[in-house]
Amino acid sequence: MTDKIRALPTQSEENSTLMHQNPDDLSHDECIRLCHKLTARLAELELQNDEANHSPSRQDQYFDLYDLAPVGFLSLDEEGLILHANLSVEIMLSASRGSLVGKPFTSFISPAKLDSYNTYLRQLADSPEIRVLELRMVKYGGVTFQGRLEGSCSLTTSSRPIYRFILNNITKRKLVEEALLESAEKYRLLYERMSLAVKSASFGVWDWDLSADAVEWDDMMYEIYGISKDAPMPLETWINTVYPGDLDSALESLQDKLEHNGREVEFKIVRPDGQVRHIFSAEGFIRNHNDEVIRIVGVHTDITKRKQAEEGLRSYARRLVEMEEELRKKIATELHDEIGRDLTVLGMNCSIIRSSIKSVESEKIGSRIEDSAKLIEKISRTTRGIMAGLRPPVLDDYGLASALRWHAELFSTRTGIAVSVLAEENSPKVKPDVVLALFRISQEAVMNTAKHADAKLATVSLVNQNGTIVFSIADKGRGFCPSSPSHPQNSGWGMTIMRERAELVGAEFAVYAEAGQGTTITIRVRAEDT
Repeated sequence: MTDKIRALPTQSEENSTLMHQNPDDLSHDECIRLCHKLTARLAELELQNDEANHSPSRQDQYFDLYDLAPVGFLSLDEEGLILHANLSVEIMLSASRGSLVGKPFTSFISPAKLDSYNTYLRQLADSPEIRVLELRMVKYGGVTFQGRLEGSCSLTTSSRPIYRFILNNITKRKLVEEALLESAEKYRLLYERMSLAVKSASFGVWDWDLSADAVEWDDMMYEIYGISKDAPMPLETWINTVYPGDLDSALESLQDKLEHNGREVEFKIVRPDGQVRHIFSAEGFIRNHNDEVIRIVGVHTDITKRKQAEEGLRSYARRLVEMEEELRKKIATELHDEIGRDLTVLGMNCSIIRSSIKSVESEKIGSRIEDSAKLIEKISRTTRGIMAGLRPPVLDDYGLASALRWHAELFSTRTGIAVSVLAEENSPKVKPDVVLALFRISQEAVMNTAKHADAKLATVSLVNQNGTIVFSIADKGRGFCPSSPSHPQNSGWGMTIMRERAELVGAEFAVYAEAGQGTTITIRVRAEDT
């Protein structure tokens, strides 16, 4: 349409030449051609008229697009004065309508950024490329914001530079960027600290991407397992190095964690050089928006030295228990052989003296001799009680079941608390150290019943369940809440001593308690281990 209008002046000049010719000088064909041209000229004039009528509305549309754009548009002359600015610029600078024209743009730039702005203008003048500058700007009233200029420079018809800019308020974006940078820095420092801690603690880290079924190890993992990075896929390597007897429990623990957020696990591995090492493993899970586990991240650490130290402590503890029992046995034997013998002789002498003195003298000292004899008998009973407490002969002579019944009767006589013993006569014969441990645990447990439970009855049972000896002591006393910091497990040595005695002979020790419902102590030891 515009091209047609531009062509109209030339066509009009040609038509004007034809119209000023004398009609008598024109041929018939020239007249017809002139009529056609006049008709076309009429159509062209109508087209030009329509175009002229529509131009103001189009100009209004272009102005609206410019003025109401969501970004700022402005133009500066070579002196840096504002020539044009749309409504968005006025809003950004808190300026009234039309008040920006003729103002120096530098009055809206933070003084600290003026040098950067002037350098930016020189760069625009030297190159036709569009360039970007971010700077702190100042509104009317002194409020600052972060602005972004995207501009270029062109020359007018008089070869004078004119600068055209797009201006955006990027304050919110900058705040988000700063927050992201701060967060990234925080997590970078956290990562560095964690990496340092992991490295210092000799933790190996592994990452299992379940969707890709890909496992990655860090350098420490390869060092712990004693293999090179050229080894096969880490998961296969791990399975091949786990100690055969520990593989099932390690896999079950991993599956339990996957399903129920289970506990940590310890297992042994066999390194390529033949060394058997103890490993501690702990895992964490990364889930998607559907709460499905998509990655498993874990740490392994070599706890062989700790295990060796623990075994050393257990050996020392075992030896201390043995020495204690040897000392108990020795003291009991000496009491029986020395003091017991002397007390027996002393009692016999009192009887002889009492029967040998004259009747007159008997009246004077008879009562004293009688008192002495009773005192000797009391001392003898006390000594026998001490000997029984140190090392009851019934334990060595008749076994655990008889020793439990003997102790239950003695305890009931002393405290008034009934103790029921349920022991199978055909229970498997166990090693002496296990027998002694179970008997000592029973002594401590029924004593706790008297001290803490406020119960009238305690039950001791010894049964064989499919090759496992199950020994338990239960009462219906006050019990305790296991989560309370004041319960007996945490408040005294009793529970600790019983647990250590059980673990020293390879037994499992468990306590079941509930406030108001009593307490049950259970020890399990496999018969084949005895």
